[in-house]
Amino acid sequence: VMKKAGRGTHGHIAIGTNYINRAIAYMEMLGVEFDEATAKKDAKGNLKAIYAKGEVAGFAIHLVQK
Repeated sequence: VMKKAGRGTHGHIAIGTNYINRAIAYMEMLGVEFDEATAKKDAKGNLKAIYAKGEVAGFAIHLVQK
């Protein structure tokens, strides 16, 4: 449940990961592209979340650092 509409026609799916940079590298090897404009970083500049380009069955997919 979200307070306001987000990305994706039907919503979005978050995938939590312990190592977001490793997850991005692995998914890029599989052909997934990421939208750098959606990257969220913490005060130290560490990546905390990023959306993949496009949708899957109407859902936007994003990775989230645990």
